[in-house]
Amino acid sequence: MDTGFTRELGLSVSVSKRIRRSSQLRVGYEVTREDRLTDQPKDSSGTSSAVDVVLASDTRNDLFAPTGGHFRFARLRVGNLLFNRANLWIRPELGLRWYRRLWKRLVGAVAIDVGVVAIIGEPPDPTDRFWPNDRLSPVRGYTPSFLSPRIPAEAILTWQNEVRWTLISDWWRINAFGLTLFGDVGRGWPGLGQARDDGLAVLDPRKLKGSVGGGVTLDVFIPFTIQMAFPLSNNTENAAKVRFKERRLLFTLGHAF
Repeated sequence: MDTGFTRELGLSVSVSKRIRRSSQLRVGYEVTREDRLTDQPKDSSGTSSAVDVVLASDTRNDLFAPTGGHFRFARLRVGNLLFNRANLWIRPELGLRWYRRLWKRLVGAVAIDVGVVAIIGEPPDPTDRFWPNDRLSPVRGYTPSFLSPRIPAEAILTWQNEVRWTLISDWWRINAFGLTLFGDVGRGWPGLGQARDDGLAVLDPRKLKGSVGGGVTLDVFIPFTIQMAFPLSNNTENAAKVRFKERRLLFTLGHAF
């Protein structure tokens, strides 16, 4: 599994314009040089260029601990390997973060991410594909390789649900202390052609992976959250009996999303 890519040199420019009070459009262009840190000599480096368009809306009432509002975005990234006209990839993404106060001290939160990469010609560099549990909202409890038998993935779907209960607020030096309960589901898929060749599931929603868990949130100087996740899915993926590493103890600044 090739996961050893590093971005060595990049140049990017972007412009943004506020459309409404809570909405913003950003258009950017970047050229990136990447080298693979692996013992495989083939395709050890590459230079790519991409146009990135993002439309986002943000009505959250707090950046670290929102109790109302939403953050949603639509992103379209189109790129190719520099000086290679036979290569092109198109990567649309959609994301939503939604928050609502359910009771005086109880807040519900939902995060959804979906994306796919359409490839013409040679595949893009790994950093222009999806790294489950990294670039998009995660399914807590597993490392990135759990969500997809091929890393990076070329399609992804994740859905997080969380309930946050504040037990103590504005007491002594503690701004807030509370409990969280969550349930996640998601999946990353390899490229369609490669998946069929390897006998793997192709965009099959029945292969979605799930986890549940809970934890505590403490806000002294800055808020942070510690959670324990418990995977619900079988820890094997295919006939080769590939097993995936678990990551059950999680630490984040602020809330998970």
